[in-house]
Amino acid sequence: MGKKLKNMTDTNLLLTITIVVFFVMYIGAIVFQGKGFLKPQTFFNILNANAALIILSCGMSLVMITGGIDISVGGVVALVSMSCAVYLDFGGGNVFVSMLLAVAIGLAFGIVQGFLVAYLDIQPFIVTLAGMFFARGMTTIVNTKPFNVANESFTALKETRVIVPGMGSVNKLGNYVNAYVEIGVIVALLVVILMFIMLRWTKMGRSFYAVGGNNQSALMLGINVKRTKFMSHLLCGLLAGIGGYVYFLHVGSGSCFSCQRHGDERHCILHHRRYDADWWCRQYHRNLLRCIVPEHHPEYRIQCRSGSGMVDRYHHCSYAVSVPGSTECGHRKKKENAAEQIKAAENREERKERGWCAVTLFFR
Repeated sequence: MGKKLKNMTDTNLLLTITIVVFFVMYIGAIVFQGKGFLKPQTFFNILNANAALIILSCGMSLVMITGGIDISVGGVVALVSMSCAVYLDFGGGNVFVSMLLAVAIGLAFGIVQGFLVAYLDIQPFIVTLAGMFFARGMTTIVNTKPFNVANESFTALKETRVIVPGMGSVNKLGNYVNAYVEIGVIVALLVVILMFIMLRWTKMGRSFYAVGGNNQSALMLGINVKRTKFMSHLLCGLLAGIGGYVYFLHVGSGSCFSCQRHGDERHCILHHRRYDADWWCRQYHRNLLRCIVPEHHPEYRIQCRSGSGMVDRYHHCSYAVSVPGSTECGHRKKKENAAEQIKAAENREERKERGWCAVTLFFR
């Protein structure tokens, strides 16, 4: 056993440590957070929510193997999701063309950034930093307001589920629920498999490792270093476009805040205290920060979190209501508007059937 560990490469050692840490954390979640993590669907939900990140990680890995870096992938994801959303919702487009649009945007960034890095010898950090800001700016030019895509073909594709046989579970009502994954997970797994094959058994994959190890040695071996670096950025841009569409397919909306990872964005959840289902909602949204704003309404409690993506809207909150706000949770300026929306939501017949969450507010 000790001999095997001694002969293990650094890459395999890091991979082993990562897998062990993941399973230790998952077991800890089962012990301390409840038995919900014992259900296979919980694990599949992690894959569903992070399929786009898996694809983006594959693309960034290629660039990092060659000794570079690409920090523009977040902005490309935002631009892809917003562009496809505007095309489908406002332009009346079809799903297939929107996929081509996503791939074209990713390839455009990959080609331009790869050329600047490989052939003009500009530092990749500077190039991709400029690409990130350019993608963010273009996203706000395309559209600034977040909205849900109502295209029927896209909605049907978004709601498509791949059933995993034999992995379902019985819910609290005694009904058997099949385990499923989204289409994005299948795409992510295919990307990982293709990446593994390319890096391990193809000439291009060996060229990536050679260039990342030593440029001069790779050049002496007859490897075209500039073309290899260009191809790494090109493939990273392509995977960023694919990952952006997978993310767009997961959230089903366009938002210019998808590229932001800092505190400028605030998504707030209002939980109504009269419904028993709200306890389930609070348990489900474990990623919320403990930000309590008691001044808003004596019968409601606001919990705020920072981060990107319009995830909370899609956690089965079927009767959520969106209310625009301003910075610093903006609840005081929009208090009257929020109260009207809350009252309208409570008057619906669906609310009598114990809906999931009372109101979801999205503040900027």
